Amino acid sequence: MGELFNRFHATRRNRRRFWLSILIFSSTVLFLFLVFFVKRHEQKSLSYSQVEPDSCVRLHEVSGVYRIRSERNRGRIWFATAQGLYELDTLRNQWQRFGPDQGLGSDKVYDVAFIDEIPWAVTRRGCNRYNAKRGRFEMVAPGSKLDRAPLILIEEMEPEGVFFGVDGGELYRLASLQAKPERIPIPDGNDDARITCLKKIGEMLYIGIENGWLYAYDPRNGSFHRYVFGRPLSPHAYLWDVVLFKGNLWVATSENGLYRQEQTGEDTLKPVKGFPAKGAFAFALEEDGFWCGTPFGLWRYHARQDAWIQFVHPREKQPTDFQVLTLFNEKDRLWFGSLENGCGYLNKRNLEWVTAFPSLSRPNAAALAADDSLVWVGFGYQGGFTNAYSSDALQKIKAYEASDDILEQSIQCFTLSNHRLFYGGYEGFGYLNMATGEYDHYSARRFPEIADITDIAVSPSQGLYYLAGAFGVVAYYADKDSLASFSETRRYRTTALYAEGDTLWAGTLSHGVLVIDRKSGQLLARMDGVSSRVMGLFGRPDNPDLLLATKEKGCYRLQKSTLRMESVDIPDKVLPGGCQQYENNIMTAKGMGNLFWVGTRFRGAVVYDENIRQWKRVTSQQGLLGNQIRAFAQSDRYIWIGTYGGVTRFHKPYLSRLLDIVL
Repeated sequence: MGELFNRFHATRRNRRRFWLSILIFSSTVLFLFLVFFVKRHEQKSLSYSQVEPDSCVRLHEVSGVYRIRSERNRGRIWFATAQGLYELDTLRNQWQRFGPDQGLGSDKVYDVAFIDEIPWAVTRRGCNRYNAKRGRFEMVAPGSKLDRAPLILIEEMEPEGVFFGVDGGELYRLASLQAKPERIPIPDGNDDARITCLKKIGEMLYIGIENGWLYAYDPRNGSFHRYVFGRPLSPHAYLWDVVLFKGNLWVATSENGLYRQEQTGEDTLKPVKGFPAKGAFAFALEEDGFWCGTPFGLWRYHARQDAWIQFVHPREKQPTDFQVLTLFNEKDRLWFGSLENGCGYLNKRNLEWVTAFPSLSRPNAAALAADDSLVWVGFGYQGGFTNAYSSDALQKIKAYEASDDILEQSIQCFTLSNHRLFYGGYEGFGYLNMATGEYDHYSARRFPEIADITDIAVSPSQGLYYLAGAFGVVAYYADKDSLASFSETRRYRTTALYAEGDTLWAGTLSHGVLVIDRKSGQLLARMDGVSSRVMGLFGRPDNPDLLLATKEKGCYRLQKSTLRMESVDIPDKVLPGGCQQYENNIMTAKGMGNLFWVGTRFRGAVVYDENIRQWKRVTSQQGLLGNQIRAFAQSDRYIWIGTYGGVTRFHKPYLSRLLDIVL
């Protein structure tokens, strides 16, 4: 019995020790996770606040469009988006971009209004008013409660002033630019509830609040009139928009469809029977009904037949692919802004959908080229788009599509030389003369040896351009407008080039580096010590070494005279885990000035200074639009980095100070 008792207590002690060890282990893991999360959050917040908007400017593809409004009788439409504020001159079909570098408090612009014909924009960090003389936006009511506040709605009510909805549940009125913002108390204990709708109809300001509260506010006497929903809404329902159609009020809710007055003037709103969507975002009136943007696409209501008709967008494959957040109606066009598919319009005459591109045509900035006047962005396999922007103002100058028959559908590389933009891609090679508009394209269907061009090396004094492709190296003679293949390289898939003197260095997919005599095209040597794809080569005439970056094996230094090669390690403190890790694989590399720029798959860019033999790193914390690096370019004043999220332009002195290197 005593032995059984001892065994019983020993078992209990072991169990206590086991559960105690589990508790200690779990607490330790939780503590480490919290410390790691807090440190990362602090680091990101600190880094973001240190970004200088004039020195670090970002170009996005516009996806989320929150509001579309028009200036009266001026032919200009404004788009408040998650990627900045954009103005479309419909007469000239020209876009103008406004971002933090033009004075906006944030990239995220939720609403725009026109007060005395001057644009006002509300952002995540306050309200900004446009100063036409300076060509910039300026902060409204600095030092007040609206300064840097997260504003989401704006509406003007003459002559009472401008009203603002704050994300978090406050309503403010600004009587004039000289006045202090005045908080307007909302009845029924809703001061802290989130305002989701702020709309002027006649002399009344309609205020929608989460949890299903709707008021009509009369700013002339400060009175509130509350509407009651005949059927209770969901606990966290939002009211997104209201419209007055034939004297009756209609309300769009987030989860309970539409509600309306069945008789003019009544306080009770009843659910609309037969509405085909669970929720709704926005209205746009017509004489015989209205348009309705919903989380499930675009619908048209015909009042006479009491019928709903859906208009299906080409990108709408699943029920929520086309979430229409805002609408703006013109005579022949219905403009839309969506959650993930940007903006555009439906031509009401022929029912044609047209997508607008206020900024980048696609997010995947796969190729870049820049000089002091223009920067060119190509988007790889994403549909044959190429955009040209002014380098300083970063306004879109021109947008080319594959249908223009000027540029390649799947561009992988750009080179600027002698006022020409040379490009290479999956289907060939060509150029565009930026001064005259003259262009030429060599298709891989006619010239198979120029398939899959990934790099272009230039010898401008001789008018020679070398192309790295699927079938070795090809030379393009600009004066003769002819192509010549280097026959001894045809068996190698070349991926990167560097030309110096009479020698051409070519990186390959899996056979190391080729050394080629440029005059004869003879293959002089091959270094096959690197089995990984060569992503970029960098050399200088005054440097005896050549640097090369490989996709999975990291970087190497190659002695030009002896052809000896040694590894150039990237320290763990710069790139933890090294290039062998999938996230750290090198996807592009380019020599610019005295520096070797290397882009990784998911970990940003690393920069090597050959003079001091040190590595530095640039990530989204320093202003990149993503850590999937696709391309690099530079001009006299700027460094351009293309990512899968867009393009970031760094002012060289700023980036030099940030990384503590000489650019």
